[in-house]
Amino acid sequence: MKKTFVKEKGKVLKFLVFEDVYEPAEDSLLFLSSLPESLEGKILLEIGSGSGVISVITALRGARVTAVDVNPKAVENTLLNAEKHGVRVDAFESNLFEKVKRKFDVIIFNPPYVPTEPGEEKDLLSLAWDGGPKGTKVIERFLKQFKEHLKDKGECYLLISSKNGLRKELEKQGWKTVNSKHLFFEELYVMEYEKKY
Repeated sequence: MKKTFVKEKGKVLKFLVFEDVYEPAEDSLLFLSSLPESLEGKILLEIGSGSGVISVITALRGARVTAVDVNPKAVENTLLNAEKHGVRVDAFESNLFEKVKRKFDVIIFNPPYVPTEPGEEKDLLSLAWDGGPKGTKVIERFLKQFKEHLKDKGECYLLISSKNGLRKELEKQGWKTVNSKHLFFEELYVMEYEKKY
């Protein structure tokens, strides 16, 4: 088991990260810095919670959080970190929205976006980053489903990479770029969609 530390409102918070669960990295921190500092009273869904860092911090910011992950170890990890930080997170196993039955004010997703070659060996951890040949396999499924689970005037945040070539297409669909970070091999973008009606 690993430990990771995240700064939040002047405090350093410690999180435990299980084997076979994605360890928070630059993309996680960029995503976290792009979310509102106050989520008081918001009903929030995180798809792909991993170790639960973002779910826990959004709960600390006042949201009522539901977290799902396709990896059962990630669900267990999220619940442990929520308990450790004294917040309630309703976490369960689900492949995207498969077992999600309600609508939310805010939906957030840091998806698997790394392009992979067919036939590459995969394990439980790869569920967190394996985006298929173009890195868009999971994102495309998410984009077809998220509006059904977003309340009127709700917001959705999605992280994408310049390697996916999705940014211009998303902008045509009403998404806007709210944050970005340049890494030596790619640019990461946090995109936001607001449901107007």
